[in-house]
Amino acid sequence: MNVSELAEVTIASIGHYCAAAFFGNVAFSAMGFGMGICFLFVYQLGVLAGIMDCCGLKHAVFIQNIAILVVQPLVLWKAGLKKNLRLDMMLTMVPMQLIGTPIGQVLQDYTPAAILKIVVGVITIAVALWQIFSIWRANRAAKSATPATGPEYEMVETKAETPHQNGNHPPAKLSWMERVKNVFCPLEKAIVGMLFFAFLSGFTGGLIGVRGPPLIIFFFFWEYPKPEVRANGTVIATVNTLVRIITYMVKGTPEEYGHDTWFVRKDLYLYLAVAGTSLLAAPLGIYLTRFLNRSGYKIALTMLLIINGVTMITTAVLDIRSEGL
Repeated sequence: MNVSELAEVTIASIGHYCAAAFFGNVAFSAMGFGMGICFLFVYQLGVLAGIMDCCGLKHAVFIQNIAILVVQPLVLWKAGLKKNLRLDMMLTMVPMQLIGTPIGQVLQDYTPAAILKIVVGVITIAVALWQIFSIWRANRAAKSATPATGPEYEMVETKAETPHQNGNHPPAKLSWMERVKNVFCPLEKAIVGMLFFAFLSGFTGGLIGVRGPPLIIFFFFWEYPKPEVRANGTVIATVNTLVRIITYMVKGTPEEYGHDTWFVRKDLYLYLAVAGTSLLAAPLGIYLTRFLNRSGYKIALTMLLIINGVTMITTAVLDIRSEGL
């Protein structure tokens, strides 16, 4: 059964949208990722329960953009951008987001979304299982490597060298242009990964509303300190969201949507409810950040991938059944 993208929004569906916005923004505020993953997971639970029959997936992705947009200034402020922002990521990932996001949104009406969801779901679950195995193997190796004890193994304290000893001098401060040249020359594998995964993130974000999995996979292959991952992920998410909002303003709506514009005046109360709930979620997510150490952060990202994979495959199967493919 094909449901209209925008039927009458009920009190129950508004409450469910608020719940999706709350859990999604708790995850995003804590990790810099996970808004789309958690939002669409909760939304899909509402679809299965019959609560969200009023609102199709495209409408849900639109509401998700409103929910994340209102919290991004606060999350950016708390991310420590001055200390944690990376020039190489900004010069590669941001342009790729600007390219990939509108392409994904334009192709929404021409792409077999169900097939793409299955592919994304299978890949993310496979990467999550690989990551779980890697964590298990690392923990097992750490437990088996018991430190030797005894007088002969005592550490000998040595005096730390000053930066100027043995001819070592502090590195000269590079100019902005020199730092830009160091990003691209020589062309490292990490730069290629940034370009590829950032474009893929923007594309899937614009197409199916989930931009996080490609970036999470990138940060599994190339590890960075948690504050840097969170800060740069937040900036990239903000760029992605702004591009999508602008595209919504200039792009026409599908025929089944029932309105000429995505922003519908009679649903102002829905937008306000979702925005208010999101603003309540952000401080909680920021507070939870302090309890996530390096390993806990990786485990949380792995769980996001599993949730995303299950959601993608489930929604794809339901789409195929409803369309009789």
